[in-house]
Amino acid sequence: MSQFLLSFTSLPNLHPAVVHFPIVLFPLALLLDVLSLAIPSRREYERFAVCFYGAAALAAAGTYWAGRVAADSLGTVSPLVEPRLALHSDWALYTLWSILLVASARVTLAVLVTRRRRALLVSMRLPVLLAAALTAGALGWTADVGGGLVYKLGVGVTVERQDSVTMATEPGTGASSTPGEVEPDKMGSSPDNDLVVLESGELQWTPGAEAADPMGRVLAPADKGSEKAVTWLPSPGGEGGATLVVDGRALLLLGDPLGDVSVVLDLELSDFSGSVGILHHYAETGTRGWFSASTDGDALLAYGTENSVDEISRARIKALNGRVRIAASSAGRHLKGMLDGQLVAHGHRAAPPDGRCGILLHGKGRVRIISFHLTPLTL
Repeated sequence: MSQFLLSFTSLPNLHPAVVHFPIVLFPLALLLDVLSLAIPSRREYERFAVCFYGAAALAAAGTYWAGRVAADSLGTVSPLVEPRLALHSDWALYTLWSILLVASARVTLAVLVTRRRRALLVSMRLPVLLAAALTAGALGWTADVGGGLVYKLGVGVTVERQDSVTMATEPGTGASSTPGEVEPDKMGSSPDNDLVVLESGELQWTPGAEAADPMGRVLAPADKGSEKAVTWLPSPGGEGGATLVVDGRALLLLGDPLGDVSVVLDLELSDFSGSVGILHHYAETGTRGWFSASTDGDALLAYGTENSVDEISRARIKALNGRVRIAASSAGRHLKGMLDGQLVAHGHRAAPPDGRCGILLHGKGRVRIISFHLTPLTL
């Protein structure tokens, strides 16, 4: 449906086309409602207020739907954008419910109004007006966060030079650096010049051709089974990356425990059959979240343990083959999984406790890890 509607506009999505309707209609309804109490003789103010409350509720519902579709179309966004996008989405949902409740209450009161009950219903309108005022504040805050995403971070905006060459900022990312790469001025050093860990918790591992066995040095097996399922293979002919021979299920951890986080993993699959993915919020109890994709064309966003899995989102994808970029993020209650910059899984659950991130390998064959980039998400 959204694609059909987009055929009538040059906008990248429908959200900017409808977002201003609730921003205008709801405060206008509130203003007219206050005037109807201040000037009781002008009954038309109350009638218009009730109509605008109803219109604002419908507009808010449409705007929220359009916003969800727009957010899912962005794919991989920068670590600076992800937590703000989650904040905007959460407040949009809270504001939508508040507008619906206020509009329902106000329409109900208008229907019940009679001359005999008018004095009583006027006093009942005061709590509704207070709720409407608080809702208008929430609406303004939500709009401010959304405006910052667009006008400060460039989310959903593509800037082009006159020669039609796309500028450094990628559409929808709001970031000048490519996801999965640490900017040069942030680079540190490690004994093997392939692992960078910053004080902020940001970590990038880019194994080079001369890098040593990463098992135990960079990758920490989560259990005995993981340790037995993976064997390091020296890279042939000076080829970069860490080649692992996989036979079974392996959970390989990196870095320290974190809260909200974004992870980008670049892999090359060679003669491999099974699933690969990203672990996040791994706890000592074995509880973790993960996003995985398989050579059979199955993508899974889930949370749980080995024996108890909560499937948050599952999707069919193109079967993995060759080089692939897998990304996952956890920002508050928002969980996402992406393949090659495209969002394929998005779900919600209560924010998990802090935990470690890592790589999930389950199958048989060879997997070459090209890079692993972990970034804590903060507002």
